[in-house]
Formats: sequence, structure tokens, C-alpha cells
Amino acid sequence: MSTTVYVDTNVIMDFLLDRRKSAATFFIRARSCEFSLVLSTLTIKELAKYHASSEVELFLKVLREKAVVHDITEEDKRRAQEAVQTHDTHYADALHYVVARRVGATILLTQNTKDFLCFDDILIRGSDDI
Repeated sequence: MSTTVYVDTNVIMDFLLDRRKSAATFFIRARSCEFSLVLSTLTIKELAKYHASSEVELFLKVLREKAVVHDITEEDKRRAQEAVQTHDTHYADALHYVVARRVGATILLTQNTKDFLCFDDILIRGSDDI
């Protein structure tokens, strides 16, 4: 059984913009079934904001059998708001964390690991560390 990894937007951006080779290596490994990938609709929304949607669509099409996209629920939003009040993090990062926990990810993959250090019940890794 493969490890379930929630992928933060910045890792995908690193791949799409060829900013970090380790992001490409991670997705190659995921494509070969080493990891199960989960994303959220927040990730898709952030990608569309920062990058051309046709490239995002192509990315998702290539990884369609590996990447499962989960909707953000009202409960996720409520829990993220609570997390912001009790942890040193931003709302969007808290929302990524909440969804990752809800869907059973064992690793949250992000390039801004410092923004997730307040959460100690899930492994936080950068693409260089996985």
C-alpha cells in the first residue's frame, strides 16, 4: 500500500514552472505508484489564480489516476478557522492541513514547511525531503 500524500499548491507550481527538480522527481515517483496523491479544490483554485488553467488541467489529466481532488466542506472551513486562532499559521495553510487530516494523508508536502510546524500530528515535508 502506498503512502498518501496531500500536495500543497507550491509543490505543483514548482513542477509546472520547473523551479525545483525534486518536485518533478516526486511526481514521477507518484506516477509509478510509490505515493497516492490527494489535493483539494483549494489547491485547484490557488493554481488557477497563479498559473494558466490549461496547464493545470493538463497536469491533472496526466495524474488523474493518482490524484484525488477533495472538496472543501463547511466543517473544514470551521476547523481551519479554529486552527488559525490556536496555531501560528495562515487560514489557507490551516485549510490545507485540515483537509489533509480529514482525508487520511500521512504526509503534507509543501515548500513552506515553516508555516506548518505548528501541526505535529502529520508529517510535514518539502519535496527535497521525500
